[in-house]
Amino acid sequence: MVMKSNGGTFIRGEFKMSSKNKIDKEVIDKIIHLLENMEYGTLQITVHDSQITQIEKGEKYRFALKKNENVKYTKKER
Repeated sequence: MVMKSNGGTFIRGEFKMSSKNKIDKEVIDKIIHLLENMEYGTLQITVHDSQITQIEKGEKYRFALKKNENVKYTKKER
């Protein structure tokens, strides 16, 4: 996986930043862990003053709708 931004390049487990911005390895490890363990959802990273200050994870779980054969749907007449 390769992601590029103005601040650097992420290549499969390693993030290389320009000398101006440094990201803690702990933060990168946390982001990778969250991504690897997510099947569907979003990962939102908040940056303040060139530093990651917050990570929010939103997961979705979807279930197939099972049809109930005993229930009959009828159209109401007015």
